[in-house]
Amino acid sequence: MSNYNDEADDEEDDFEVTAVDDSRYATSFHVSKHYIGSIIGKKGATKMRIERETKTNIKIPKQGEAGDISILGPTPANVKAARRRINIIVMSSRSKQRPTHFISIPLNTPDIMRNFQNFKVRDILSYPDLPY
Repeated sequence: MSNYNDEADDEEDDFEVTAVDDSRYATSFHVSKHYIGSIIGKKGATKMRIERETKTNIKIPKQGEAGDISILGPTPANVKAARRRINIIVMSSRSKQRPTHFISIPLNTPDIMRNFQNFKVRDILSYPDLPY
C-alpha cells in the first residue's frame, strides 16, 4: 500500500468531478503522450493498482489515438484520489526528464545593465553593514 495520503483537502484540487448518475462520478483531463507509459506501468500494473486501490475505472487513449484520460468511480473522493495519483506520476516523470531546449537570454542590454546598476546603488550599497 502506498504512503500517499488520498484524504487530501478538496480545496487543493483544481479540477472538477461531475456526477454521471446517482452512483457514478467522473473527471477527464489531458496528459501528454510522453507520460502515458508511466501511468500504465509495466503490463498495466500501475494503472491496475490505482484502479484497485481507489475503486475506479481509468480509461487511457490507445497509442496513436488522441483523447483525454477519464476516471469513473463510485464517489467523488475515489475519483479525486485516482486523479491525484496520476498527477503525482506525471510530476515525477516530468522531473526525471532531461532538458530538451536551451534558452539564452542576453543580459548585456543597456536597460538591464542600467537597472542592475540602480539595484546595486539602491539596494546593496545603501546598506554599509552588509558583508561583501
